[in-house]
Amino acid sequence: MITPTVSGVVVMLIGLSLVHVGIADFGGGFGAKADGTFGSMENLGLVSLVLLIVLIFNCMKNPLLRMSGIAVGLIAGYIVALFLGKVDFSALQNLPPVTLPVPFKYGFAFDWHAFIAAGAIFLLGVFEAVGDLTATAMVSDQPIEGEEYTKRLRGGVLADGLVSVIATALGSLPLTTFAQNNGVIQMTGVASRHVGKYIAVILVLLGLFPVVGRAFTTIPSPVLGGAMVLMFGLIAIAGVRILVGHGIRRREAVIAATSVGLGLGVGFEPEVFKNLPVLFQNSISGGGITAVLLNLVLPEDKTEAAVKFDTDHLEH
Repeated sequence: MITPTVSGVVVMLIGLSLVHVGIADFGGGFGAKADGTFGSMENLGLVSLVLLIVLIFNCMKNPLLRMSGIAVGLIAGYIVALFLGKVDFSALQNLPPVTLPVPFKYGFAFDWHAFIAAGAIFLLGVFEAVGDLTATAMVSDQPIEGEEYTKRLRGGVLADGLVSVIATALGSLPLTTFAQNNGVIQMTGVASRHVGKYIAVILVLLGLFPVVGRAFTTIPSPVLGGAMVLMFGLIAIAGVRILVGHGIRRREAVIAATSVGLGLGVGFEPEVFKNLPVLFQNSISGGGITAVLLNLVLPEDKTEAAVKFDTDHLEH
């Protein structure tokens, strides 16, 4: 049921949907829209600096320099933003030095109505997790078909559920996979699980020390936008690679075109499916469900030759 066509569509929709967030930060963020500075030359200049640095480092032959492009771009942008007075440190005031999570701090209750509604919404996270895990496999040179791929999907979705249970027990919101990391993997070429373990430890420490964690929230939106637009675009490209790398017949083209069209359309006009279940009102899940259904019902013509592209040269 989860074929390369379906997963390619979902990954592409994830990237294209996130571009909206990236381009909003590109212009200064939602706060800039409120104060009228959205798209100002100051914001555009700052974001262009970050983007230019990331692009220059990404084109270098030295792997270490290429891997450090995002970090260097963000640091340089942050320093310039400091001189421009765009960094707000007010959020760092009156924070406790250490914060420990308290299990069930807000009590424990079970409501069937809330469970059904939240469960339906959380199915969106399943579609996103499948797409994210497929994109991670693609940019990490791992298979996106077969038993190993299926095992990875099962483990990823199960992990999503387990960490969500733990997170909510500790007073947080449910967790889901983070698509932006696929853009980081593709740009840096680092896909090691050991690196992920180290980062997980760092994130735990950031949660225990609020001042350190909150310091990252002082990074201005234009600084983030310079890297985010590129990373989100790379996620969409990963989806295209999944589609074209396994061959495109007329059937696959129809499935992809219909699913991407409806998925993006829902993003542009969210109310078009307001009378349908919530799963159809989201770009990613709506397009993903469409791809799954079409993949099940459309007949397959095995005599038609597939148009296949070699996408290996896109990796570097």
